[in-house]
Amino acid sequence: MKKICILITITIVTFLLTAQTNFKVMTYNALIFPSEHGPERLQYFQTIFNEVDPDILLLQEIENTYGAMDMLDLLNSNGEYYARSTFVSNGDSSNMFYYKTARVSLTSQDEINCWPRDISEYFILIDDEPLYIYSCHLKASSGADNEQHRLNSVTNLREHIEQKPFGTEFIIVGDMNFYDDNEPAYEKFMANETNNIGRAKDLTDLVGNWHDNSSYAEIHTQSPRVSNFWGGVGGGLDDRFDFMLTSFNLNNGSGVEYLEGSMHPYGNDGNHFNQSINDGYNNAVPANIADALYYASDHLPVVGEFFVIDEVITMISPNGGEDWFSGENHQILWETDEPAENVTITLLNSGNTVETLATDVSNSGSFDWIVTDELPSSNGYKIKIHLTENDTSFDESDLSFSINGSGNSDAFFISEYIEGSSYNKALELFNGTGNSINLNNYTLKKQTNGAGEFGSDFELSGTLENNEVYVVCHSSATEDILTIADATSSVCNFNGNDAMGLFFNNELIDLVGIIDSSENWGKDMTLVRKSIVAQPNEYYDTEEWDEYSMDTFTYLGDHEFSPVSIDTENITTSTISIYNYPNPFNPSTTIYFTSTENAENSKLIIYNLKGQKIRQYSILHNQSSVIWNGKDENGKPVSSGIYFYQLQSAEMYSMGKMILLQ
Repeated sequence: MKKICILITITIVTFLLTAQTNFKVMTYNALIFPSEHGPERLQYFQTIFNEVDPDILLLQEIENTYGAMDMLDLLNSNGEYYARSTFVSNGDSSNMFYYKTARVSLTSQDEINCWPRDISEYFILIDDEPLYIYSCHLKASSGADNEQHRLNSVTNLREHIEQKPFGTEFIIVGDMNFYDDNEPAYEKFMANETNNIGRAKDLTDLVGNWHDNSSYAEIHTQSPRVSNFWGGVGGGLDDRFDFMLTSFNLNNGSGVEYLEGSMHPYGNDGNHFNQSINDGYNNAVPANIADALYYASDHLPVVGEFFVIDEVITMISPNGGEDWFSGENHQILWETDEPAENVTITLLNSGNTVETLATDVSNSGSFDWIVTDELPSSNGYKIKIHLTENDTSFDESDLSFSINGSGNSDAFFISEYIEGSSYNKALELFNGTGNSINLNNYTLKKQTNGAGEFGSDFELSGTLENNEVYVVCHSSATEDILTIADATSSVCNFNGNDAMGLFFNNELIDLVGIIDSSENWGKDMTLVRKSIVAQPNEYYDTEEWDEYSMDTFTYLGDHEFSPVSIDTENITTSTISIYNYPNPFNPSTTIYFTSTENAENSKLIIYNLKGQKIRQYSILHNQSSVIWNGKDENGKPVSSGIYFYQLQSAEMYSMGKMILLQ
């Protein structure tokens, strides 16, 4: 088996208004430790650890808890205080995670099922910035079967990461056993796919056929020995089996960043191709370090430096991948620690300034923007927020978002629901986008009896003009409904416990009804969307609907639309303080707020990382806190990730960030 070690580093640098914290990570295959002469090798590990002084250390091939504790004692012998993850048995190749408690918080760990060895996940916080680190030891040896096993493991890992929120940052390290960059598993890591949350990036330009190729001598990691001893592999340095990869868009100006050019195999000077690492003179490390690398394991460490930027201003939404449409009203969201009263908001396209959307507006964390019809359709837009008082402090969208003329609009939604006697059942859709809508990518679906998948698909077609409605009903409905309807469909054969959803490209965008519940929430009633509702909601909120008695058809065929938007320019932040505890949390947290003004008639809204509303609370007289249990409006648990909360009223506004750990 072939093994490696990887490093990452931490320092402290200060720029104008931005603090930077560097951190070092080292991952090392410990060669079936503590077997294979473990006690004899401890002195060599200690020499290496003392020299590298890692803030984070990942080890592979730890056999048992005794070996895990031996390594922890070794790390703590140099005066630093380290803690470790829980030992999880994984055959002869278990992973362990060690970290300096003064720098890093380990908030959770998990195992991703793979064969022959699971991949370990460690979720950490560094300066309150979330980061996932994955430790891998993939199937060894060449041949099609072994390549397929490696591909299966990488596929499982990528699919696991792609269930996380957009913008998740990660580092992947370990003994990958790749011989060249054409291997399917390596290509899977780097592939540009529909879901790129789990797409990885190689941190070196030395990419090609690494096996027994002197052109890549400076990046080889296995083996630092020519001869075989203590259970390790010999042959000299001739393979790159050990990797450090990161999320593809890690270096985006926020969160965790990689220090370009810092990644390299520790102790490899590029002059020991097919030789032992301590053969003759090594101009990368002193002789005692070269000897320690020779005796400790049959792989070399890989070192890279990373840093965390404590941003004074952080863009939240749009932050990449959104589809916005002409005529829509959207919230631009940001977070800042800078006390400056005002900000300037700029629209960019392909890096160039298109227009200034607002100048000297309140630094409230939110700005409502109606996308103008004059903007050309493009997927290269970004929003830039910068402090008016200090233009050197700014942030912009991590990735581009799209602006389109019409389509999946925030003002296209279900406007009426009728569950009447017999077959008097209908749904009404309303277009308030300001533009005509092509309906071909929209579908109505039903969740029968509040259980299972949505089905009974009815695919819409044609064009719906602005301020017009589209009515779908049961084919046996009364003539009062049929004369108004644009189409009939079996999707309207619903009862009062069948949740009804509007989908765009098979993604739920609007919902009427309680999902995953057999409760009769809509039996024998007509529901009409309130005129002030301006956008669809994938979570059912009863406050958005007016309820009428059974067989009320008066409102069908026309929808009153008078949306109310928040004028954030007149909202001040000075009167509210807001925070939550605990943070991170599981399963619940309390959001506290204090104000010099009465918070009555305010509302507290929770958003996910995409800026989508998850839950809303109305604030009562003298109320000073809200407990959030990590569930959406329908009582369904949400996934782990970063969430934002906003307290707002006509004259007050404040915002915070929290992390849910499942």
